[in-house]
Amino acid sequence: MSFIFFVFVVEAQLAKSATSEIIVNNLFIRFYFLFINGN
Repeated sequence: MSFIFFVFVVEAQLAKSATSEIIVNNLFIRFYFLFINGN
């Protein structure tokens, strides 16, 4: 669970850069499905 929180923090940092929005969105979707599959 702490790993997902860490990823969320990293994505929040990347979100500050306009050029990283697409990358952040892709990572969020990717880890979201990983979280669902983990449960």
